[in-house]
Amino acid sequence: MVELCLMAPWIFFLFIGVMDFGYFAYAAIQVESAARVAAMRTSADTASQSSAIACAAVLPELKFLPNIMTTVTSCNAAPLVVTQNTYCGASVTGVPACAGGATPTLCADCTAPAPNGPLAASSEVVVTYNSPQFIPIPGLLNGKLNLTRKAEMRILVQ
Repeated sequence: MVELCLMAPWIFFLFIGVMDFGYFAYAAIQVESAARVAAMRTSADTASQSSAIACAAVLPELKFLPNIMTTVTSCNAAPLVVTQNTYCGASVTGVPACAGGATPTLCADCTAPAPNGPLAASSEVVVTYNSPQFIPIPGLLNGKLNLTRKAEMRILVQ
């Protein structure tokens, strides 16, 4: 009984640490998945490059996170911010976001040598999630986590 009384605070402390770490790992996986899904959705066709479409793809992916469940309906303020950028190669045709003299910003796979590059266009989605406050563990976990994940996919020009 004495040993249990002496060890109980440490066991409780470890239990709380495992719970916090498990939640943070789950949140990191969900945010990464949401960024990937939104990048796939916004790169699916030439008319789908917008932050609103990216937000519509991210919200269902993050619906089980505690501070997203019922309170978040938009993606432009904390705890969830989603931004979408379209990167254009030098002479991309068929992508509305790249037409009209858009400034060419090189995408991840636009470094191919001529004559095949840089013709690609890509959609990049950045998802930033702020977790709710949990129990802080000094030196290990601060009780709150800010996650930012980025995914970029080539736009399918049809």
